[in-house]
Amino acid sequence: MSNDHIMSSVGAVIVKTTSRCNMKCDYCYENISAASENGDMPLSVFYQMIDEVNANSKMNRIVFILHGGEPTLMSEEWLDSAVGYAHLRAKETGKTFIFNLQSNFKSISTPKLKKIKQLELNCGVSVDGPGLANSLRGSQDSTIKNIKRASQLGLHISALLTINRSNYADMAYTLAWLDSELAIKVFKANISHSVGNGLLLPEISTEQVYFAQKAILDYFCETEGRGLLEINLLSEVYRYFSGRGKTTLCGEKRCGAGKYVIGVTPNGDILPCGRFDWNDKENRLGSLGALNDDWYIAKLNLFHNDHQDNFAKCEICDARKICSYGCQAFIARSSSKRNIECGPTILRLAYYRQNEGRLRLALDNAIARNILPFAYMNNSDYSDGPYNDYPDSSYPDRAYNDYSDCSSASKVN
Repeated sequence: MSNDHIMSSVGAVIVKTTSRCNMKCDYCYENISAASENGDMPLSVFYQMIDEVNANSKMNRIVFILHGGEPTLMSEEWLDSAVGYAHLRAKETGKTFIFNLQSNFKSISTPKLKKIKQLELNCGVSVDGPGLANSLRGSQDSTIKNIKRASQLGLHISALLTINRSNYADMAYTLAWLDSELAIKVFKANISHSVGNGLLLPEISTEQVYFAQKAILDYFCETEGRGLLEINLLSEVYRYFSGRGKTTLCGEKRCGAGKYVIGVTPNGDILPCGRFDWNDKENRLGSLGALNDDWYIAKLNLFHNDHQDNFAKCEICDARKICSYGCQAFIARSSSKRNIECGPTILRLAYYRQNEGRLRLALDNAIARNILPFAYMNNSDYSDGPYNDYPDSSYPDRAYNDYSDCSSASKVN
């Protein structure tokens, strides 16, 4: 870090609004439940967070992701006051604040949906597929109904899907369902890790992850880039053809945790990112109003430098040009301390080499649809263009953000 304030490069803030949740998913990376102690973020803490980020970040465009727990458990009055205050402060400094909300949509009233629309919150909804495929998540009947209700009210909903041991084999069916039943066109498929509530679950295997991802890539090729789009793999296919490096906050061996993105807990503690428990003390970097630069940097370096054996062969690996290096937070929190994303990446590289013609056609069509993060790329020869992968860049779709736990809620042609 430089002599600038330690928040000077922060462009994404994961706001853990509450420790409460109305679901208890078996694989959740939080240790959380409906019975969690009442840990709602006081408005005073939210205001302090806004003031400190606004004053110290040099980014002109900052994404705040309302997370949890379950953020829709916060009252309409809290949401109204929080977002209103943030925009007022942003106006004073000439910044643009974007608010995304990551929810399970299990139980949400029509007035609250209307409030979300009024506040222009971009909604990513966690949903893993239809029917009994979701034994690790539980029933999603109410979530599905609420997604449809939100769409009828004019909200643009995207999906955040977790590839896990109970749904990986049904991915092809799930894709068709997302497209036809929910009319969702943009989603993200993150890999479940055995951490948090799922610490004791067996790790998903390389073969299981790749089986699901291959289904997504096959769908992308079969629809020639004109149908449902998965943002993580879409970005990776772009990297394959362009030769460019990372495209997200999470895409380097030393990710953006603690520098470009931070997590803020209900009581105002600061974490390297949002992929830690709401009450994590081991990885705490400090607290709002009480940050010590030396302590912050030492703790952050300790986090980033741990478990480096996972990356010992990266520089000689053929897949390095497409690799996103896994998640350091999940590696650190898991029992195995292993990067479970390494093996599937190598298998995907072989797929790309075998399907270059089909993938290039699909990618061309996806870029032509102005799907982010490609809106700033020149379409000819996959040139670098002025694309910037941090939230400070002026994306035409204000819903897009680079933090991989929140989906791209975008209007798709």
